[in-house]
Amino acid sequence: MKKELFIVATALLPTGCSDAWNSEENSPYWQAEYSAILLDFANSSDNTDAAFSLLDINGDDIPELFVSQGTGRVERCFVYTFLDESVLLGELGEYGYVGLDTAIDQLVATDAVQGHDWRGYYELRGDSLEFVQGFYNNYGAAEGTDEVEFHINGETVTEEEYMTAVAEYSGHEVLWLGRDNELTAETASAVAMGEYN
Repeated sequence: MKKELFIVATALLPTGCSDAWNSEENSPYWQAEYSAILLDFANSSDNTDAAFSLLDINGDDIPELFVSQGTGRVERCFVYTFLDESVLLGELGEYGYVGLDTAIDQLVATDAVQGHDWRGYYELRGDSLEFVQGFYNNYGAAEGTDEVEFHINGETVTEEEYMTAVAEYSGHEVLWLGRDNELTAETASAVAMGEYN
């Protein structure tokens, strides 16, 4: 599956680039729509530490858009795709991050706090993010007691079953998304003009 990570360039394109490529009327639809979404975030006083990433995760040569509200634990990452128009797939993750597990081409959202560890995997299928697999344990909070729990997809399992299932995902490269580009009116406009590399 083709994957391209687009980092917005805040500098102007080289002078050798065609003016037609930079004109709004010739900008691909996804660029204009994603730019409008980003401008809405950039103009909101609630998103002073917002950031974003662009990555094609479904191989259609149009990147998905990952927009982080900020870097606090409760901040979410908004995930968009483009199918004739921009589609909000959902809000995932913590601290404004969502990862792409490159070995299995699935998005992963994680959270670990005070000894509780949760990880969920999702696939982009058309206009929706479908939940695939979820892992949870409270080992760090309850170690040494009889209250330690291991769950797979919400079902209680033994530690051995849990560790066997989790091992299938171990060692995978995860590409973290949502925080690659600072979100400002300038960088949002750059997306509309095709100014990314």
